[in-house]
Amino acid sequence: MVHASNFVSNFVLQILVLLIFWWIAAAVTTIEIKSLLSPGEDVSYPYPFALTGFTNLLCGACAWAALGVQGVHTKSVTWFSRKGLLVATTLGILQGCEYGLLNLALHDLTLSLRQMIMATSAVYTFVTAQFYGLPPAFNFKRLGCMILLGLGGFAQGWAAHIAEEKQINLTRGLIVIVIALTISSQRWALAQLTFQHESSPCKDYSKIEMSARMLPAAAVPCFIMSAATEAPPTIDGPVLGKMLIAVVGILVITTTELKLIHMTSSTTGVVFTLLHNIPLILCGVIFFHDKIEGGQIAGFLLTLLGSFFYALCTDISTTLEPIEESQLLPENELEQGVIGMELPDATTGTKGEKDSACEFSTNNVRERCFDERSHGSNNSLM
Repeated sequence: MVHASNFVSNFVLQILVLLIFWWIAAAVTTIEIKSLLSPGEDVSYPYPFALTGFTNLLCGACAWAALGVQGVHTKSVTWFSRKGLLVATTLGILQGCEYGLLNLALHDLTLSLRQMIMATSAVYTFVTAQFYGLPPAFNFKRLGCMILLGLGGFAQGWAAHIAEEKQINLTRGLIVIVIALTISSQRWALAQLTFQHESSPCKDYSKIEMSARMLPAAAVPCFIMSAATEAPPTIDGPVLGKMLIAVVGILVITTTELKLIHMTSSTTGVVFTLLHNIPLILCGVIFFHDKIEGGQIAGFLLTLLGSFFYALCTDISTTLEPIEESQLLPENELEQGVIGMELPDATTGTKGEKDSACEFSTNNVRERCFDERSHGSNNSLM
């Protein structure tokens, strides 16, 4: 009981530390990018796709530099894997499309309104998880939570439509966010499969190894969309300085997101993002003087209520869920017992002795599986 209690405490502590780093990085990064995309600011670069492409490219360079330092000191870096590179590149392209579209939405919507509408992202991810057969499993409690989230998003959009201001383009902004959240749900589901499936080529990658492969790929779709829709000028010193601040934030966001998905699930990870919308909305009001209508506040409270009920009816830890031995060890290992462990001989003796030996083998396999998953969840954050 003491071991299980310590395991849960360490798990919760890791989650809290990751969330704090993630939310701070998200707030700083969003403020810097919003200020760059605002034409009226002293230092601006109102080209969302080009801005997203350059920041991801700089992030990739920083990640590779960190990976080189890690490889020199630990000599345990996986430099190349064809299947791993394919998976990481796919994740990166999806992330680039998602972030580029979300930055484009800042052209049409205020920061606060965009974050409020994005509170419905858990609905997209939950539906996608059910389609791919990923946890959490469907039940009516979780369905009720998703309905609350959907109603909250509708209320926010409707209130914004009624009080639509000249400086926002609600229709185009909503279309862009719907496309971005659809892409986002695919990215989160693929990331969950990448880190939790036993046969995944990226399962043993560190999060900085994945970031180094994902981020340069994320720049590709952004530059393609920029070439088709924008004519960005060269980057000067002040713009580059703001970009570098955003780069550090994106690196923190990417690595912490990957770790959270590894430890929990894609849907739970998205629900975590709903809570960090609160400081982001406040940043929009404080730094950019965004106006928030009563209906938007009511809709956002509905999404928070849905998130709260989701937390009550969902165990955020995938590592604490019961699993079958065959999901972790090949069948032939189950028949032979744990490799390297002294087991009674199940091939000789009476029937009672054989049954006893098989029971001993299965119990120890179960204990080994639990111990391995417990220790695996207590690895370092990176």
